[in-house]
Amino acid sequence: MEEVVKAKPTNTSLVRDMHDTVMSCIMSGQDCVLVGVNLTLDGGIPSASMSKDENFDAVEVPHTAAHVRAWAQAMVGRLSTERKTFTGYEGKKNLGNSVLVQALSIVLKGGEHPCWTGMVLGDIRNAKFEARRQKNADEIAKNGGFSVDASLVPTGTKVHESQKSGALKDLYKRVFPSAVKAAKAFCRVVYGSEWYAVDKANRKATAQTYVVALREPVEEVQTETVAPVSTASVSKADLTKQAEALGMKVPKSWTKAKITAEVQARVAVLKGLNLL
Repeated sequence: MEEVVKAKPTNTSLVRDMHDTVMSCIMSGQDCVLVGVNLTLDGGIPSASMSKDENFDAVEVPHTAAHVRAWAQAMVGRLSTERKTFTGYEGKKNLGNSVLVQALSIVLKGGEHPCWTGMVLGDIRNAKFEARRQKNADEIAKNGGFSVDASLVPTGTKVHESQKSGALKDLYKRVFPSAVKAAKAFCRVVYGSEWYAVDKANRKATAQTYVVALREPVEEVQTETVAPVSTASVSKADLTKQAEALGMKVPKSWTKAKITAEVQARVAVLKGLNLL
């Protein structure tokens, strides 16, 4: 019998599912454990971050009742400031437990879930987007970036019906951190979001022929390795003379091995400067 692989819960479901646990913690004053979510108060701003292991499985995060209550009070204040339709709690501090639960259970008009969950999920998405943006920027700074060259794309290439008419023009202006990502972006524009469902390998390989590097790869400079010299048959006096001939001063405390290493280093530098 084929084993059914259970899908991992999404960030959205993890955040929404913890509402009852948080409210119970506030009312009872007892510590709680949240699955996959860490309530944060960085800089006094209430939000949350996801907590998962290397396999992206949600891990349990213990929370003290005091922390949850402080977070809840701050969240009510933030909602009052940032959500115009969240009214009735402006400027109120030290709210009672039942009032905090009532406030955090409010579902705004047109919504289906407590409004604080939407705010937290927005923070999590923004943080994830910013982390991805920064990672891409670092890669582009390192390798120069890649783009789709319009002159290499066959004339008459059209965008998928799900894309805007100017999608290709916008694509040509973008810089990607890798050739693969540039090729995948081209495929999404031309074949749609599920471009990989049909002839994935060929589509991606073809798209990569339209991708160019914006900076020539920097060739690694091969530094000549100076072969180690055996000092067994060379006296310290002779080594000292070699060093002095290279313009070095040799302290009396230096051993034969130290002098040899310094001489080899000096020779390598001079060869690199074409002075030997």
